Amino acid sequence: MTYVERPVALFGGVRLMLSAAFAAITAFAAPSYAADVQGALLNVTGGGVPVANAEVRLLGIKDNATTRTLTAHTDAEGKFRFRRVSGEAGQVFRLETTFAGQRQASDPFVVGREDISQNLAVYDTTSSGKDITVEKIHLIVNPDAGGVGITSIYIVENRGAIYLGDPPTEAEQRRIGVRFLLPSNSSDFQVMQGWLAAHHAVMPWGFASTIPFFPGSDTLVFSYVIPWENDRATFEVESPYPVRSLSAIAVAGTADLRVEGGEPTPNQMGPQLLTVERSQIPANTPVKIQVLPPGGGLAGSLSAGQWLVIVAAIVMVAVILFAVYVRQKQREAETGEAPSIAPVPVSDEPLSLTGREAVDALVEQIAQLDEAYERDELAEAEYVSRRRALKAELVRALKEEQV
Repeated sequence: MTYVERPVALFGGVRLMLSAAFAAITAFAAPSYAADVQGALLNVTGGGVPVANAEVRLLGIKDNATTRTLTAHTDAEGKFRFRRVSGEAGQVFRLETTFAGQRQASDPFVVGREDISQNLAVYDTTSSGKDITVEKIHLIVNPDAGGVGITSIYIVENRGAIYLGDPPTEAEQRRIGVRFLLPSNSSDFQVMQGWLAAHHAVMPWGFASTIPFFPGSDTLVFSYVIPWENDRATFEVESPYPVRSLSAIAVAGTADLRVEGGEPTPNQMGPQLLTVERSQIPANTPVKIQVLPPGGGLAGSLSAGQWLVIVAAIVMVAVILFAVYVRQKQREAETGEAPSIAPVPVSDEPLSLTGREAVDALVEQIAQLDEAYERDELAEAEYVSRRRALKAELVRALKEEQV
């Protein structure tokens, strides 16, 4: 070895040692694990029938991006296995497959030291809406001098297969899915919250979804305004699907509510809320509703800020009351063992806040997730699963705040 070669060789050796040391430190700082992920692909619509000879994909997700994709195929009994899958801090996994022409995915889960049993439930598709029902309609009535603002909270459930809706039209080349009819004299329509907030098409009769409606329940909030006519506001609420319960709610002393076929009922939030309910309404049955100012004069003694607080409180109560019900239906749709799945925040850092700060942070994360999806930065299946997880965490935070 010459004099010139010697320092080069020494420098190369030092560089290799530094690289090895850095790799060791990195491995120590971010420990990784390996475990088998196994389960079965089951057609829940068919009663839990195993799906044989199908491709199942295991996606590794970190920083809102898919970092790797592993594939396996089911055997004659619908079983699959991914061997020695490595996981690390901040990474989640999701199973997905293509079934009945739709990409269908599991909820996110993490990989640790222990093997995981995680079934993947899939559903058939249909263009029939016979299994769709509206479990509850809350109409929050806000009368003022300019008209009657209606905030509608719909809890919609699909008890059947994935509802695709009507075939795409030649003119618009898109499907029209779950339908919502608006009163003919309504205006200032706005979808505020729910899976249709970014996926709806406005039609002459109202609006409809442009994406498939998977089995389970979801909550939709939208609003519109009904004008005064001769010191009263009259409109009809109609649904293409059966409605189990409809309630019109207003603050006592601000409106006189009349629901065709309905009866006044006590409100769980107290006597300050006037509630009129009607149950078991068949599909395509208009229900006439009248809003009259108390004492013959136009309502509107409450400020806009007060009404905002009231509407927010009622929405919060509605979400909490139906959260347990929705989760119960989701569990009924699942089969086999599934690991405990932690909600997946949008950011890398786990949410450690409590009370109102946690609620505000979760609302902001959901808004960020919606914006990311609208910018096509997230796949649809990932968006749906992550939003569901964040909503579940929001419900938990709201419950804790009320304690």
